[in-house]
Amino acid sequence: ERLTVKYGWDDAFSKPLNLSNNFSIKHTNNKRIINELGLNSKKYVCLHVRSSETYDDSIESHERNANIENYYSVIKYLIEKKYHVVRMGDSNMPRANKIKGLLDYAHSENNNQYNDQCLIANCSFYIGMTSGIHPMAWLFEKDMIIVNNPAWLYSSPKPFDVDLFKVIYDKRTQKRLRVSDWITNHHGGAHFTDLLEERYLTIENTSEEILLCVKNYLNKDTISSTQSKEIQSIIRSSALKFAKLNQHISINTLYRFYLVAYLSKGKLDKSFYEKNF
Repeated sequence: ERLTVKYGWDDAFSKPLNLSNNFSIKHTNNKRIINELGLNSKKYVCLHVRSSETYDDSIESHERNANIENYYSVIKYLIEKKYHVVRMGDSNMPRANKIKGLLDYAHSENNNQYNDQCLIANCSFYIGMTSGIHPMAWLFEKDMIIVNNPAWLYSSPKPFDVDLFKVIYDKRTQKRLRVSDWITNHHGGAHFTDLLEERYLTIENTSEEILLCVKNYLNKDTISSTQSKEIQSIIRSSALKFAKLNQHISINTLYRFYLVAYLSKGKLDKSFYEKNF
């Protein structure tokens, strides 16, 4: 039976939630929190880099981790652009380098769930991965730059979000996959319900790729709407194909999978698109 989305999700997600109003710095308590973190009257970006030190997943989901060392170039660039950078996470992560303008909130004594929400609700935009707190940035309707994304099905759901996929290497053919080929023909490299197939390796985004992606975002240098719609169409078609071929998976899981893919806006970083799509 054909899997379809019965609910009007496009209409539903076009309506603003305005959830960030609950954490506005117009409220005295929220303003106090921001001030205590040294961010009063400052524009800042929230950054989350998933770490193997937080998750004991040396085998499962390890491809969802990344090395923070590859982010220091973009951190310094953002600071030069008069942003502060707030490194999100927890104290299991390795400490960040001490850089003026970088707050290693992951190791702050003020780190707690309420402050996580307050920080993301008031940030200029969010840089992260498909892990942990990234749905919070979605709910607060913040622009998201999803870096080192290892799964095409988690493509960014909002019009001004940007994806930067990890590159998939096929050990069987000894070649890097084009993104279009990965999405269309290599569902074993998706890692949604099972471990990533052994034939595939994920290659992290380089420091240069991450920096260029953020520069493109700030300069509003994007792929065309035609290109976005092409990516969106490929993702939706491949998600439907995956669901039809995997009827042994629970319908709840398949529906969630297809819904997330269906909401994709196909917004790959322009430079990454030109090189890898």
